[in-house]
Amino acid sequence: MTDAKIRTDAEFRGLVLKQLYDLRTKSDWVNWDNFHELGLPQQEVGRYLKELHELGLAEGKFVVSRENGEYSDIQVRVRARGASAVENLAKRPPEIIIDQNIEDVQYRTLNIDIINTAIDSSSAAMVEKAEAKSLLQRLDQNKLLINLLQKWFAGHFPR
Repeated sequence: MTDAKIRTDAEFRGLVLKQLYDLRTKSDWVNWDNFHELGLPQQEVGRYLKELHELGLAEGKFVVSRENGEYSDIQVRVRARGASAVENLAKRPPEIIIDQNIEDVQYRTLNIDIINTAIDSSSAAMVEKAEAKSLLQRLDQNKLLINLLQKWFAGHFPR
């Protein structure tokens, strides 16, 4: 893809459904950790999986945290109707758009744990490492900024 492209919810649902379809041979039930490569924040993945569940394309078990109302765990599997939607354009509901060039897109995600590990293994002074980790922790707590950075890393941010 030469230019960044803004995706619609229907396209994101299609990305998540396609990933779920591709994972069907890995295990009957998969958790949301299998969707990191899409470059979406975990709660957005949860929302799209819930929408696929409500459309009857996936079957899911959704655990919501009592603290903040966000998903704390998700187990999901593709249903026959979801597999048909991926395999056959005529059986695809209008709420799902699957880009046929999906394999050409590279997905990147901001992974705080990987950055923390890189900070730990750097040759910087302990004070500098502590400051970097503090900034990273503050960044991780800002949902808006994380969401924007995820979109930017995934190439979904307008130029």
